[in-house]
Amino acid sequence: MPDERSSGDAGTGGTPMTGPIRRAAFAASAPDRAETLIKHLYVDNRVRIDDPGDAFNFGLVSAAAGPLGFNRGHWGFTGHIRMEPLPMFSAMVALAGSLTVGRPGRHDHAFTAGGVWIAEPGEPMEFSFRPGVYAGLTLPMSVIDEAAGARSPSDATAVRFLGTVPVDAAAGHYWSQLMRLVNHQTSTVGSPLDSVLVRDHLVGSLARAALITFPNTVMTTAYVAPPAGIGPASLHRAVDYMHAHAAEPITVAQVADVAGISIRALQQAFIRHHGRTPTAYLRHLRLERAHLDLRAADPAYGDSVTAIARRWGFAHLSKFSAAYRDRYGVSPSITLRTTPNRHRRP
Repeated sequence: MPDERSSGDAGTGGTPMTGPIRRAAFAASAPDRAETLIKHLYVDNRVRIDDPGDAFNFGLVSAAAGPLGFNRGHWGFTGHIRMEPLPMFSAMVALAGSLTVGRPGRHDHAFTAGGVWIAEPGEPMEFSFRPGVYAGLTLPMSVIDEAAGARSPSDATAVRFLGTVPVDAAAGHYWSQLMRLVNHQTSTVGSPLDSVLVRDHLVGSLARAALITFPNTVMTTAYVAPPAGIGPASLHRAVDYMHAHAAEPITVAQVADVAGISIRALQQAFIRHHGRTPTAYLRHLRLERAHLDLRAADPAYGDSVTAIARRWGFAHLSKFSAAYRDRYGVSPSITLRTTPNRHRRP
């Protein structure tokens, strides 16, 4: 459903949930209370409850993980809501139930469970819904622009979305599965998203997925990439910065700024000189740092492969183990068990 505006405010009956992922829950069992909550939680809107039903209920769970926002709402009534224009990328999925989404003067779209759509920035939207479960995901447009290689919202290459539904059924199914993944991870205590490096990787993946799922200017011939060109000194600055800040959730845009060049120029230079993209180079570097930590670790002091993998931004232990084995010829657990520094800590 529409973009969430606030969470955990005691004045709205929210229940804050502590942790690296900021979570909050809201609930209402009466129509007037639900209207008050909805008006407080969402951007400027007008809500109308058409049929409260015999077992009226409204509940919302929200989560914020860095720039990523996610909310899942149980709308136990039939109603209508008008949402004013949003300044960020906002995608929605129907996890259960059905609804119709429309814009003034445009064709309405009907969605059932699994259906996905986005709010077109700058355009109001209207939702007519039946009882169901609807979830929303938000990202700053700057994150989308970065994924496309744009340097700033004022850049000629800044992204504009040209439609609200996926380019085809396969793309829609792919995005629906991503939304379900985010739903699961943001609602799980101890999620890998508690690691800022894992969170940064997921945010980048979502931004890139959005660019291949929903119609946008990157898909058109009018899209103009920034000019390439980079000297040895700029590349050295980029590499030195990545080595110095590998443990931090740095972005390709930050590396490009340090190097004083465009993102696309940085990407082309890394492919030309290192045979991989900046993102792949950073992942390679973090794998190396994880290897060093495993060699210096000791299970007797509580060190584990999982903790070290997450420390360096690897959310999926199986993928980390496979990448580690490909590079070092053994599993990370073997490296941990055979560390030469075992029992030498003070």
